[in-house]
Amino acid sequence: GYVEPYRGAITEQPLWPRGAQLAFDKESHSSTVVVIELGANDALEDEPADLFEHRLRSVINTIRAEGRIPVVTSVPAIPDVGGWFSGRVQERLDQINATTIAVARQMGVANARWDTVPFAGVADTIDTVHRTQASSALLAARLAETIAAILPHCQ
Repeated sequence: GYVEPYRGAITEQPLWPRGAQLAFDKESHSSTVVVIELGANDALEDEPADLFEHRLRSVINTIRAEGRIPVVTSVPAIPDVGGWFSGRVQERLDQINATTIAVARQMGVANARWDTVPFAGVADTIDTVHRTQASSALLAARLAETIAAILPHCQ
């Protein structure tokens, strides 16, 4: 959950329509599959790697305790325009992916591996960060394939 936007977020825009959210294990869920989608904001938080791993494992365990199936995505490629995703942040993105891949493998969780989906850089974005519809469709297709592989009746 979150109580406030991440450090440096633009708060004048309606980015937080639900306001403060409860921690994941306090929110109610009703789906069979729960997708843990990781992204750039996870790298901007800059939390210690061991804490990220602990939280990821905790969320996976919570999902399983609820009788649901966790699926992770890995962080898709993000171009570095304007210095937002360079240096320490890029290292953090790489670290998040390495940790996510390792934890998914160790815990037997399906990983859509969005970090391996073809990406043409800025040309595949609408604003140098967020993907075009066509590029987003590739991520969605990969996620659908991943879910179909573990739940064939969802095809």
